[in-house]
Amino acid sequence: MNDTVTSVQSIFLLNLVAVIWGTQHSVIKIVVDDCDPASFSFARFALACAIASPFLPSFSSLLKLLQQQYSIADIDDKDDGATTDEDVLSWRWGLEMGTWM
Repeated sequence: MNDTVTSVQSIFLLNLVAVIWGTQHSVIKIVVDDCDPASFSFARFALACAIASPFLPSFSSLLKLLQQQYSIADIDDKDDGATTDEDVLSWRWGLEMGTWM
């Protein structure tokens, strides 16, 4: 039963993404006709950042990585979670993607 629920949820989410993807072009055309494209792009990226921020790894893991690599003594050494390889890879891939964008 659990596999069926997961399958139904995944199909629903896939269709939702397809609808959002398909309607974005007409919405963008209408909005850009009424306002500044730069302001609209800023608002889009700010909204995406706000939605995605809870899913990002903690910033303290990046600071701890920098402290370990470069022996930075100024960074506060609070024990609010260990730096895992997954956190380091997430930050590395995110920084690489940000560089290319």
